[in-house]
Amino acid sequence: MKDLLDKAKALQGEMSAWRGAFHAKPELTGQEAGTHRMIRGILAEMGVPFLIAGECITVAQIEGESPGKCVAIRADTDALPVIEATGAAYASQRPGVMHACGHDVHMAIGLGAAHLLWGMRQSFSGRARVIFQPAEEGGHGAQRVAESGLVDETDHFFALHVWPQLQTGYFRLSSGPVCAATDRLIISVAGRGGHGAYPELSHSALLAAAETAVALKNLVPDMPEERPMHVMSMGELCAGSYWNVIPGEARLEGSLRTLDPTLRRELLAKIGDIAHETAMKHGCEAGLKVDAVCGIVYNDEELVAQVKPAIEEALGTHAEGIQERAFIGDDFSDYRALGTCCYAHLGVKHPGQEEVFSLHHPGFNPDDAAMPTGLAGLCASVFQLLKFSRKDN
Repeated sequence: MKDLLDKAKALQGEMSAWRGAFHAKPELTGQEAGTHRMIRGILAEMGVPFLIAGECITVAQIEGESPGKCVAIRADTDALPVIEATGAAYASQRPGVMHACGHDVHMAIGLGAAHLLWGMRQSFSGRARVIFQPAEEGGHGAQRVAESGLVDETDHFFALHVWPQLQTGYFRLSSGPVCAATDRLIISVAGRGGHGAYPELSHSALLAAAETAVALKNLVPDMPEERPMHVMSMGELCAGSYWNVIPGEARLEGSLRTLDPTLRRELLAKIGDIAHETAMKHGCEAGLKVDAVCGIVYNDEELVAQVKPAIEEALGTHAEGIQERAFIGDDFSDYRALGTCCYAHLGVKHPGQEEVFSLHHPGFNPDDAAMPTGLAGLCASVFQLLKFSRKDN
């Protein structure tokens, strides 16, 4: 394991070139055929076998020296509808589309993993997979991969995400919940519209929706808040069509993000009650629709304990520290239905960088120098689990 970081650093040039190519030609969720053609072409050049399902699912598959367990690394491939403002030489060539969440880095590391694992296949047993997954940004891509059958009989799944606040070269992995379950909340309010001069003859859906938004802002769980377990934000209120017409319909949308399933159920029930009761005060009716975008990303305690020593051996002190619990959502959670999972954070903050741009920001530009660390951390985990261990061990 000690020379794994050196092997990863030797691939820095290739990974930077791949990352730049992906970044320059981003594709939106569900429209990633060109990206996967690039991935498949690179895998073919390396001689790495791969499986496909349609235009946008690609799974590199590497057989070890003897039968054993199966371990997979996930790399997501979609971009976002963001106008880029990085000024990078490899900036997006497609106006209004940008890899603003670091999936270009994830893909480059995924290709690096395929290259490294293929070259070292005689040093492990079992099977290693690298899943190039489409549609992570709300498109249920993980579910599509699972339904394709290409990742059946996978025992363990690994992924990482670039982390803007963490210094380049650091790799954080801790057990427990690390990404929140994300629910889209849609509250529909129905009242009675009317003339602005006669509000007493109307039941304003706009006022009911606005008061509901304020009431929900004040909803907090009965638990300590040193490390909060939920975040709720209202993002859209739509009502009315003209300045002197009291609207009879309104729609309020937002998100609930939770790190505990019991808390999620309790909060959803409270949200529904608040919407109903607030609407009634205004003579209106309200209904709540919940779109479950993704579940909790949960790092399996036993799996973390198995791989953490190997990661620390490969990365030294850069693998130490507690992983931040985050309220971003990631459909990597869907793979828990198939096997145990680990999801790490990779520091990509440039040395000396003062202003930190968040994920999805037009100026977000991860440090390429972080990629060998991510590659070594993931591959150390794979080797730890596949080092001549039989399936029944």
